[in-house]
Amino acid sequence: MLSYADLVLTFVSLTVGEAKGHRSLGSWGEWSAWSKCSVTCGYGTSSRHKEWRQPDKKDKFPFYDIIECWSAVECPVHGRWSIWQEWTVCPVMCNGGVQRRERHCNEPGPKFGGNKCYGAKWEGKECGMQKCPVIPANFTMASCDHTSFICDSRRHCVPGGQRCDGILQCHDGSDERKCFSYVFRWNGVQSSGDVLMGNAQLLTFSLAMVFVVISQPT
Repeated sequence: MLSYADLVLTFVSLTVGEAKGHRSLGSWGEWSAWSKCSVTCGYGTSSRHKEWRQPDKKDKFPFYDIIECWSAVECPVHGRWSIWQEWTVCPVMCNGGVQRRERHCNEPGPKFGGNKCYGAKWEGKECGMQKCPVIPANFTMASCDHTSFICDSRRHCVPGGQRCDGILQCHDGSDERKCFSYVFRWNGVQSSGDVLMGNAQLLTFSLAMVFVVISQPT
């Protein structure tokens, strides 16, 4: 069912002064019926018109009333994709894995019968394609000691100094996982390298160095 706003927007092709000046030369016709609302959902307009007619009927000057109208039916809202999220971290260091990223149909989501988003919700790409090292045939875990890094599989270990050196040693690649770069300054000398995340010995050393720097007399 259509409703009409109280505010009337009037479009006139003949000014009031012109109409008065021609009053004795013509007359206004009857108002036409209101047109149907210009939309079937949401907000639109409806109009009616009448004409100023001269006796010779050669010239007609239309006069329009236009009002806002709306339908109780909500317009469909079509879904749109969000931007792609960041790629996930590669789940493996070697022998091949898949990174993936996602997007969501929520900017906006479809409503009132609108179309869903078309296309893939996620996509993937290969990662970690380097070939994993092989456990030496004569290796035994008995050769590992407290300085060794134990591979995640618990079937192999490598010297602790080879952890996070950029070269795969563990057969599952775990010796190069969870590493990050650091830059360290001491008395104006800068050095850089890799630090093992979660290594208690290195963390203790770093805290001790910070304590020394803070405690030095000025």
